[in-house]
Amino acid sequence: MSPRKAPEWTTPELAALDEGRYWKGQPIAARLAAVEALRRRVYEDYADTPPRMERVFRLVEIKRR
Repeated sequence: MSPRKAPEWTTPELAALDEGRYWKGQPIAARLAAVEALRRRVYEDYADTPPRMERVFRLVEIKRR
């Protein structure tokens, strides 16, 4: 059995830098596949929502007094 690695603590800024380095090191096909997976997940979440009402407005000229 290998020894367990201690968890590493970081800041949000360092975590963002690490994540950026990770994705820059990935091939373009892997990056696109990840974006597509996220896109599909988002649209799955909104698939069951009812359609929203269309925003309707009318411009009206108002006479000055």
